[in-house]
Amino acid sequence: MSQATFNREIKRIVTKDNHPVLEYILEKFKNSKHQNYYDFFDDFLFRYGIVSLSYSLDLNGNKYLPYINCSQRNIFRLKKGITNLSNKSYSANQCQKILAEFLIEHLKSLTLFDIENFISEAN
Repeated sequence: MSQATFNREIKRIVTKDNHPVLEYILEKFKNSKHQNYYDFFDDFLFRYGIVSLSYSLDLNGNKYLPYINCSQRNIFRLKKGITNLSNKSYSANQCQKILAEFLIEHLKSLTLFDIENFISEAN
């Protein structure tokens, strides 16, 4: 499954916004082994209680529903389990854009303190 729209949206937002958490994320991405933001966030967010950020086929099988799946303890303080990010189905490209916007919005609500201390609080 191509994630070109997600990667393009993340790159566009992260490189234009001057936000400490986004700058931190950009630096982590540059120093990672990943070639795209989708794979990077898959690894990065898992450490913060985000099991997955994706989309699945709707009941009709022709469009998709974007969702986030979280552990009990997650950095976004969302409920455990799957939360649909829309009650409407979209194309795969539109879902990728929704996922990117959701992720950036939630990352920008965090501080560097939140990011740096989340994992150490669990120990």
